[in-house]
Amino acid sequence: MTPHEILDNLSEALSGRKWLANVWLEEGLRAEKPGEGPSELERWNSGFVTLEVELSPGKAGFAEAPAGEGGFDPPGLLERALASGAVMGKDKFRVLPEEIETPPEIDLGIEDGEWPRLTAELAEELAEGVRRACLGFDRRVFSARKPAFEGSRTLRAVAVEGSRVYWTSTEYSLSVEGAARKGKSAESAWASRDFRKLSLADPASVGEEAARRACELLGGKSAPTGSFPALIDARVAGEFLEVLAPSLLGRNKQKGKSIFRGAPGESVLAKAVTIVDDGLLYGGMDTQPVDEEGSARRRNTCIEEGVLRAFLYDRASGLREGRGSTGNGSGSPGSAVSPDVTNFYIAPGTGGSPEELLAAMGRGLWVREVMGAHTIDPVSGDYSLGCSGLWVEGGKVSHPVTGAAIAGNILELFRRVEGVGSDLTFHGSLGAPSLLVGGMDISG
Repeated sequence: MTPHEILDNLSEALSGRKWLANVWLEEGLRAEKPGEGPSELERWNSGFVTLEVELSPGKAGFAEAPAGEGGFDPPGLLERALASGAVMGKDKFRVLPEEIETPPEIDLGIEDGEWPRLTAELAEELAEGVRRACLGFDRRVFSARKPAFEGSRTLRAVAVEGSRVYWTSTEYSLSVEGAARKGKSAESAWASRDFRKLSLADPASVGEEAARRACELLGGKSAPTGSFPALIDARVAGEFLEVLAPSLLGRNKQKGKSIFRGAPGESVLAKAVTIVDDGLLYGGMDTQPVDEEGSARRRNTCIEEGVLRAFLYDRASGLREGRGSTGNGSGSPGSAVSPDVTNFYIAPGTGGSPEELLAAMGRGLWVREVMGAHTIDPVSGDYSLGCSGLWVEGGKVSHPVTGAAIAGNILELFRRVEGVGSDLTFHGSLGAPSLLVGGMDISG
């Protein structure tokens, strides 16, 4: 079935009711090349429909159902949604939209016309390319674990009664974990890339990055203990940014679960830091014309030169403050709509390349990896994390550092940013450049 057919059948079953539906129909292919032998191939073809239906003002039920080759049962989906709503509490702000907003008429760069070119043979070739690049980077590299390529194409639709928006998106990824050894020292590192078009596939860069990161840490020494300047790798900066993300959701601010206690207009981070949420970013991994409530996606500047400018809202959290949605209603098969970030990133700055930032830092730690960033409490912001990286003297790399630890508060870390690099790097829908921090507590 197509999204059109699914929604036609659903609309007939829901006649006379107020409802919101989302459709996902996905086909995909994954190839993993574990060694010289044959690749491990996986194909899938799946579909889901989610439905919210209003029982009375402020009271709605939610249900989801598979849709695809096995058919689709609209009356059964409606029955489950009504049963769900019967036991749900009333929320006067949970108001289903009357119609879908008109999306912007721009090329979003999310659909690849070369999708038909993707075959099992090409997927295997790309996975093998990652493996070869990793193993061939340096003779100290002895393992390329789980070199893989994955591609998928998704047909999407959002509908409110007679109002509908359809679109198609493609996603690809390359990934590998490399391991290197020198004497008794052994290190491993992973690398991955996500992209929307096959023409952007670069297996060599992914394989080489994993190998480079593993090799650079061989023979690691302990770090000195104290407060030192630090250059935060772009990938690590993205992990720290992810900790801030929930605090910029309006719903969490309303619940007292945001690290930002002040109101828009207050200075909260270093002047060098600007944070953007852009649901229309060209080729972004979370770009689409409308959100899962049918609100038009848009670009929202949350923090501008350190000043808090805006929080992000779905319809319900926006209505609680007498405002509209910012296009951040997010949903997925199995979950009702709730607010979330889209393409969320720190804007690149004028600090230049990592090497230029190292020269500006002089002496300190280039933090290349952290362990356990996901464990940071997003409300208090306090952290104590294991890390590895490169010690820098005179603006140049001196030696690798392993087994170190960094501690502090995530808000204070972003307040101490003195330089922002030009190397904006995305991993999935999160992006950041390298960040030069004036002082960080480090222990060896």
